[in-house]
Amino acid sequence: NKANLGIAAALNIGVRYALEFGYQWIATFDQDSYAPQQFINSLWDAYQSCQDRDKDNIAIITPVYYDPPTQTITKSRKCNGTLWVEIIANMTSGNLVRGDVFITVGLFRDEFFIDYVDYEFCLRLRQNHYKVIQACHATLHHNRGKMHRHHCFGITTLTDNQIPLRRYYISRNRIVVYRNFWKSDFLFLLKDCREFLKETVKIIVFEKQKVEKLKMIALGIWHGITGKLGPYVG
Repeated sequence: NKANLGIAAALNIGVRYALEFGYQWIATFDQDSYAPQQFINSLWDAYQSCQDRDKDNIAIITPVYYDPPTQTITKSRKCNGTLWVEIIANMTSGNLVRGDVFITVGLFRDEFFIDYVDYEFCLRLRQNHYKVIQACHATLHHNRGKMHRHHCFGITTLTDNQIPLRRYYISRNRIVVYRNFWKSDFLFLLKDCREFLKETVKIIVFEKQKVEKLKMIALGIWHGITGKLGPYVG
């Protein structure tokens, strides 16, 4: 692309190419991810272990994430000795997505540009009675921002230290997702709203550029409410 069109637009270019040439499954990755050997096979093994009657409505097979700098693993709490579990939503990187679901529910939302592109797509799939499963033994190395550990009053917490512009997109697109899916996935949105508040507190307590980030969060919320999407124009 001659300009930065955002991750959603870039993913859609790949999706259209795959559909044009008849690929049944599409793998999606971020630039800051590393897939170990046999990674795709691990995803596929989880899918194959599903009962045949369940396979038709599985839209995404998603991995467990390992952040090398902090050595933290992000996975569903239900992953306990099983090959797979059903989850609500996950990040884009390392996913296997069935090609035909894009025909049914549409492509990724270009106007989101970046952030919550993946969550919005997963929630849209769920509205259309598809499932997202996590392959509990497929681990993708993925750097989640500039993660730092902090110790306060005997409690250890992590911050991802996103730049102010990313805070704008996260906040704006979150609000749009809340508006569109509060009826169909209220519990997920309630949990995510709690995470939103926790992230904001961490910014105030631990992160640099506090004022700039809080301003961009407020602007993102306002643009999410008013429906101003697309790339940010300062």
